[in-house]
Order: sequence, then structure tokens, then C-alpha cells
Amino acid sequence: MKSKSFLPIVAFFLLSFLFWGWKQLEASVVPQAIAASPAFVDHMRHKGRLLVWQDARVNVYTNRPNYKPLIENAFAPWQSALEGEHPLNLNWVETPEDASLLIQFVDAIALPIQVDAQHRRGYIAGLTTPKAYNDKGLRQVVMQFALLNSGGLPQQSAVLERVMLHEMGHALGLWGHSTNPYDVMNASYVNTLGKDKKAITSLQQGDVKLIQAVYAQVQAPQSIKNKGLSQALALAKAEAEANPTVLSIWKYARALRDANAFAEASVQYQKALAFGSVNAPLYLEFVQCLERQAQNADALSFLSEQLPKGYVQNGRLQLEKAYVLLKLKRSVEAKSVYEQALRLDASLATSPVGRELAELLRK
Repeated sequence: MKSKSFLPIVAFFLLSFLFWGWKQLEASVVPQAIAASPAFVDHMRHKGRLLVWQDARVNVYTNRPNYKPLIENAFAPWQSALEGEHPLNLNWVETPEDASLLIQFVDAIALPIQVDAQHRRGYIAGLTTPKAYNDKGLRQVVMQFALLNSGGLPQQSAVLERVMLHEMGHALGLWGHSTNPYDVMNASYVNTLGKDKKAITSLQQGDVKLIQAVYAQVQAPQSIKNKGLSQALALAKAEAEANPTVLSIWKYARALRDANAFAEASVQYQKALAFGSVNAPLYLEFVQCLERQAQNADALSFLSEQLPKGYVQNGRLQLEKAYVLLKLKRSVEAKSVYEQALRLDASLATSPVGRELAELLRK
């Protein structure tokens, strides 16, 4: 009888221990922010490099205008996270040709698709692919969203919104997945529940730190480069003014171009061209400078009517002409000139510009 009196005490301590253990387990699964360390940022690379938007304006087109509010809602939190690091603005355009971010809504996304390096999935709700980029960053990204779920039924709007928020992170430069199960950029984010068993519908601290760290890493080398550019620009300007020759003015034009002063660079390129004894690379740089200012009609004029005699047989200049024609939405002429450029120089087909142009012409 006396031994039974200890049972309540034993039960009390046992229950207390179980309760303490449960609280420790619960605490271990509460959303924790992952610090965006350099090692973690490295997982966000595409083909070994950080790939982000350098321009502040992202031109967007979608084949379903009724989904514009959802797209804007998915873009807004990422835009807010980057406000202090790298301002981004969404700009709607009327045609897919003018879009740098092309968003397509389809019934189902074509399979098979390699989603991660480790595995394949039988159903994809959203897919984001960088289609065109260069050393300065992203030029075109294509996003796809499935309007039907894995059972062939209409996708729930709540699920679609969460998929769009996750994929927007990819589109803005996060090409990997977070290891934190509570981050939006975790691979299983759509099915993740928070401590209260409710769906997580907003960016977590880890997401914010991650996107800021990615853009900070990209811009840090650029900041150092800009300091060097200002010195090089001053020296080039002084040399061009003291001893104006084709080479000195060309060097000054290049320094202006590298500093993104394209209008001033165009003036200097024209001064260099006025000397008469010019070459194809100089002419090409001048035309590309006009393109950067969206003066495609002028660029085409210089590549056609005003192209110096003898340069018509330069394959690289003809390739650039095809590129300008495509920008002006003259695709039939662009294809003809592209083929002419390859006849002049077959190796251009494997060049970065040649490959990009071939892909654009196939669309």
C-alpha cells in the first residue's frame, strides 16, 4: 500500500520529462532564418555563376493578362527585399518580343524535365529557365505555370500563388534551393506548414537575407571596377584631348561605354570614324553603342546605307545587322542576313551572339 503512494510522484516526473522533451522537439522545428553566408549563396549559382538582373527595369509579358495581379503580388515582396540593395521595377509590355521576363500559363508543363541535379519529378507546377544572359547578367527569363494539378483538375488559386512566389525567387536570381524547410526557396515550400500548421505565404528572413546577399556579391566586384573605371576614363579623356587620333579617341569612347555613358560614347565613336582609317571592330562597337540607347533604326542605317565599302563582306557586322533587324521585328530579313553572315564566316554559328540569334529566330 505504501509503495503505491509513490506512483503519482513518479507519474508527475515522467510527464514533466515528456513535456520538456516535446517542447525541445517543437522548438527545433520552429522556422529558423538561415544566414545567407557565402557558402550558402554558392548554391544559388546557375552553371557556376551568380546570374541576376543588372537593369532596374524588368519588362514583363504574360499570355494570360488576367493573372497580372497575381504576378505583381509575387514580385512585390522580392522587390521590397531588394529595395536597398538593387531597386527592381516591373514594367508590363504588350508583346513577347519586348519582354525580358516572359510568363506563360499552360495546362501542363512538358516532361521529362530535369528539375534538380539529383532527381526527376513526375509533375511540375512551375518552371523558371534563364534563356539569354551575358557577362552583365540576365537578358531573358521564361517562367511557366501549370493551370492543372497532377490529377488534371484546375489548380487551386492558393497553390498557384505560392508556386509563383517561389518561382519569382528563381527568376530574380536564386537558381538553387534553400536547405531551410521554412524558406520560400525550399524545394518543398508549397507543402510546408509553419508552427501553427498553416501554409507559409510570405518571405522568411532567410529568403530576404539570401536574395540580398546574392545581389551584394554581384555588385561588390562591380563597385571596385567602377572606381578603376573613373580613373581610366579621366586618363583616356586627357589623352584624347591632348593627342586626338583614331586610337586615342577610340580608347576614350570605350572608357565612356564601360562607364555606361552610351550617348557620350557614341559621339566619340563618330569622331573616331570621321578619321576615315577605321576598322570593323570600331564600327561594330559604335553600332552596339547605338543599340544600347535603343537607337536600332540608326544602327540599321549605319549597317546598311552608311556601311563603308568593303565591310559588307564582314560576317560579324552582318550578324549584328541580323540582330538589329530582329529587334525591329523584321524577322524574315533577319533570318536572311543571319544566313548570309554564316556563309561569310561559318564559325559565327558557335559564337555567343550566333547561338543567341539562332534561338531567337527559331521562336
